[in-house]
Amino acid sequence: MVDAFALHSFAGRMSPHFGELIVWMILGVFLVAAAGAAFVRSPREDRHNGLLLMGAFAVLVLFAVVVDLMHAVVTNKLGFPGADLLFTVIEDGGEQVVLTLTCGLAVLIRRELRSREAS
Repeated sequence: MVDAFALHSFAGRMSPHFGELIVWMILGVFLVAAAGAAFVRSPREDRHNGLLLMGAFAVLVLFAVVVDLMHAVVTNKLGFPGADLLFTVIEDGGEQVVLTLTCGLAVLIRRELRSREAS
């Protein structure tokens, strides 16, 4: 991606990060389209659960993409001492916490669906 879009001249040392961002944006378009189609076709009572899971995914993207890019900018361009460790903890820790909470949310949603099926 760096060579195909000539990102060397645009971003310098940051070009691999922008190439990665472009790839994830392209993949994200397909993922969001599929999620949107599934959301529209789902029963009305299940859409609330879908919104909760999409919100959790949006927070995960915040840590995985936005904080990752901020991490690269701060450590490569500004060179703050200790910034690499700080942003590594924020980025990876944030992702881990969000994924853990999302798994818990999925378990609660499944319990709700089982109780709905039983009644």
